[in-house]
Amino acid sequence: MNIVSKLSQNGVAGFLLANGALSDDGTELKIRQQLIENDLVEAIVILPRSLFYTTDISVTLWILNKNKHKRTVEQNGKLIQYRGREGEILFMDLRQMGSPYEKKYIELTEEDRAKVTGVYHAWQREGYEDNYENVPEFCYSAPKSEVKEKG
Repeated sequence: MNIVSKLSQNGVAGFLLANGALSDDGTELKIRQQLIENDLVEAIVILPRSLFYTTDISVTLWILNKNKHKRTVEQNGKLIQYRGREGEILFMDLRQMGSPYEKKYIELTEEDRAKVTGVYHAWQREGYEDNYENVPEFCYSAPKSEVKEKG
């Protein structure tokens, strides 16, 4: 909630949490519910195990966005047309991706990163019906009502 309080009206934030944050009860559940009810969660990305030196557990990247409305934005001299994504959350599971690195670690290759960012950006933008599709065990665009129903 501290991160949300620091975001501007068009702010986007990403942060890592243990996978348990997706299913814990108590305070974590209330925070998740509040984030979802306020339509702040844009994407949740499950990362592969052993991606970080400090832990071998799989963690999740949460992407919060305070402006999921349809709009046009200039970025690097190009106009980007975002579609309205209110009431939707993109889930991505990258646990099967990555290549061995230094014997006991995993790294996402340039190809992996390009695939993930390509899917994420295609899902965000106008014309996503032609450029994005749900892929079992990889990505799924869920309506907020379905997420709420499944707890």
